[in-house]
Amino acid sequence: MTIKHFSIEYDAINSKNTFTNGDTINGRIIVEVSKQTRIQSLVLIATGKARVCWQEQYGDNHHVYWADEKYYSVQHHILREARQDGTEVIAKGRHIFPFSFKIPDRCLFFDPQYGCKDKAIKLFGSGTISMDVYTKKMGYEQGEALQIILKISNHSTRSVKPKFILYEKRSFFAQGHRKLWTNEILKQKTEAVAPSTSETVTKVITIPRDLPPSILNCAIIKMEYRLKVNYTM
Repeated sequence: MTIKHFSIEYDAINSKNTFTNGDTINGRIIVEVSKQTRIQSLVLIATGKARVCWQEQYGDNHHVYWADEKYYSVQHHILREARQDGTEVIAKGRHIFPFSFKIPDRCLFFDPQYGCKDKAIKLFGSGTISMDVYTKKMGYEQGEALQIILKISNHSTRSVKPKFILYEKRSFFAQGHRKLWTNEILKQKTEAVAPSTSETVTKVITIPRDLPPSILNCAIIKMEYRLKVNYTM
């Protein structure tokens, strides 16, 4: 057999051995041949795909929903028509062909920019509580400080304590159905706002560095991060 060994290696960039949008993958193709060999071409094809699959039970009926979608496809020609006859000759032994390509950078981390909520309170008293929530921008990166400005008017008879929740929302779509999954990432509170008072509260939340970026450009998977602001009494 002419080809004794053929393998593809790549260099990890983190402890989890994962890659995401915008990352560069560096690696090498290793070929070992037992004699001088002619190679017409050597092409590296890297493809990124999304796949969803889940099961649902309807009484005695069992149904599986699934869908696939391609993100990107990268072709890297390692050897191609180097000689007049369209072939490349490699000598007996071990050969290493390096490669490098970048995963397309299409995804961002998003949070709401502005929100307003009025709520009537009828627990041991009456009144309303209104909250206006502001952030400076729409897109944030991992490790970045998210500054939230909360203007709260407590026109009730009880103290309220604002609560900030950053959570992840994943939606999966297949064959006209959707599966939803949420996960709370962090939760923080501030000091209570007294009855019949109005205050402006500034809260800074550091976005965890290990969060994967949002996925907003895929037809079968949507992953987004949302900021929810509410209160306890």
